[in-house]
Amino acid sequence: VSVSGQPDFSHVPDTPAYRLRLLNATAQLERSLYVRLTAPRDSLVAGFDGNVDLFRFSKQTKKWVRCDTQAEDSLWRAALPDVGDIAILNANDATPPEIQVAVDGQPYVPRKWASNQPRIGVRLQDVNGVDISRNRLRIELDGETVDAAEIALPDSIIDGNQIVISYNPKLQPGEHVLTVQAADCNQNISEVREFVFRVASDFDIHMLGNYPNPFKTETRFAYLFNSPVEEMSLKIFTASGRLIRRIQPTDISDDPNPLSADYHEILWDGLDAEGYEVANGVYFYSLSAKSGGRTKTVNGKLAKIK
Repeated sequence: VSVSGQPDFSHVPDTPAYRLRLLNATAQLERSLYVRLTAPRDSLVAGFDGNVDLFRFSKQTKKWVRCDTQAEDSLWRAALPDVGDIAILNANDATPPEIQVAVDGQPYVPRKWASNQPRIGVRLQDVNGVDISRNRLRIELDGETVDAAEIALPDSIIDGNQIVISYNPKLQPGEHVLTVQAADCNQNISEVREFVFRVASDFDIHMLGNYPNPFKTETRFAYLFNSPVEEMSLKIFTASGRLIRRIQPTDISDDPNPLSADYHEILWDGLDAEGYEVANGVYFYSLSAKSGGRTKTVNGKLAKIK
């Protein structure tokens, strides 16, 4: 028995392992497979601090997963979702998996703005592997269980200790609650995590200002889009109204998705379009964005001092 990438799991010495296969290689199980085996449980458990139990090898994640086992004296009973390898392992792991969520390519923050068809990524992480069996992963939206057909798993899972699940719902304007609960390969179940985000009915820009202001060498503009945008630009003007700098999404290197909804920042390095440092004085900015055919513009003032 080989155990890889599960540091707190180990095969119990001198115990049997089995490889279960269907004689018809093209056949599939219509229901769970029930197995029984005989092994002296009391003597096996002695000397181990963790859970000595029957484990199955997941072909999907390449991890050993603890089975729902019933044991009486030396008789072990377990239900398997599929044929494969089974063995008796010891798992000294009591920590549930971590859950992280990203919405439209950005890390989640409470009450985050999102699009009406958001790209939701749920990242599950555990040092001993994640169990993504249908009855172990719970995802709900606004109190309703999300159908398994709506959840997309990677075509091939390279690392069973870190799995990203994709979900792309269609949402009405308003506030929505995504609920996630997951289990690791030792069946440690996480707390129920709630992620609240909002979908706007009308596009708007919430300008949070620029800092520092006044600035000496550079300043950073902070703002919110309450919906994803198709276009955006930040223009800097002199006090007389002459355009000296225009910053577009392709110029923003530190934002992986500058057109997405929610919080963004733009750094102005204090240089004009020709690359020269601007003089001390008062300047004006104009932040414009277009979403769903509607354009919004926010204007403001800033100063350069030495």
